[in-house]
Amino acid sequence: MPTSGRASYVLWRPVANIESVRNRQTGQIYVPGTDYTLQGNQLVIPAGSAIPLTDPAWINSADPTTPAMWQPTTKAGTPLRISNDYQSKQIAATYSTPLYQPAPPLVSSYPAKFLAKLAAGQKVAITIEGDSITAGLNSTKSMSMAPAQPGYVDLVIAYLSQHYPGQVYVRNHAVGGYTSGSVLSNASANLADVASDLVIVAVGMNDMAGSITGAQFQSNLQQIIAAARWCNSATEVLLVSSWPSNPDWTLTNNQAFVDYNAAMYQLAGSTQGVSVADVTSAVWNSEMLNTKSFYDVTGNGVNHPNDWMYTLYAQTVLKSILGM
Repeated sequence: MPTSGRASYVLWRPVANIESVRNRQTGQIYVPGTDYTLQGNQLVIPAGSAIPLTDPAWINSADPTTPAMWQPTTKAGTPLRISNDYQSKQIAATYSTPLYQPAPPLVSSYPAKFLAKLAAGQKVAITIEGDSITAGLNSTKSMSMAPAQPGYVDLVIAYLSQHYPGQVYVRNHAVGGYTSGSVLSNASANLADVASDLVIVAVGMNDMAGSITGAQFQSNLQQIIAAARWCNSATEVLLVSSWPSNPDWTLTNNQAFVDYNAAMYQLAGSTQGVSVADVTSAVWNSEMLNTKSFYDVTGNGVNHPNDWMYTLYAQTVLKSILGM
């Protein structure tokens, strides 16, 4: 998200060649040498560029359409803008990079029975439980704006359906605001009603905001897993950890994300057929937020991903399902 008073922006990975810099909403393609230059691993926006700049003060201005009860604040006590228009102020740099080999996902196992059914050409049923991130909120598709990219769940299912056509059946019960406790409260209706081959549970952001302890989070997940296996004891479970929220947000508590991640791994290590899609570590271990501003990767300024971050979610989940 280019901002006034700042000329250079570090790109996440080493750059071999810039393919394009564009506005994903309008389709405008910016001109190299005039609108931007590449210096090492930094995109530089010179004076006179057609790339629009956002006043940094905009981030700390309250959106007048946000109800007061939902208005977040920074740790400094100033308003933190929560709104749907962050992506309209972000630009996309597409570039080639030298061979990039990410670390393998940190999982204790893969859903072997699920994969075996796919490989055998059999149909599989997936049930998904989660919060607003898993519902895909603030993806451009959810906001009916270009380029209409969906959230990570639809990206994952599109990939599986492309490679296993006619085999993948999905229901997504994700609801904005849900915590692990919310998923547990609705488990009898949403999980224990029919048998699933794979259950994906992705919560944590709202648990963190609600000060749920790691121990309570783990207990809730343990009971969710039991409910998921009520109709089919062989149901495999994928626990998806959360990306971290805005470090400036007054409610952000990074230790909670660490505790929840540890709880997921403990369950995966002690429970057969449970694995982890570690989005938390995918963000932190890659040092993404050491090179990119949170406002480069957010869809609402506080706790929702933008399209680019939803892609990282999808890649992490697919790696953890398929062992890619």
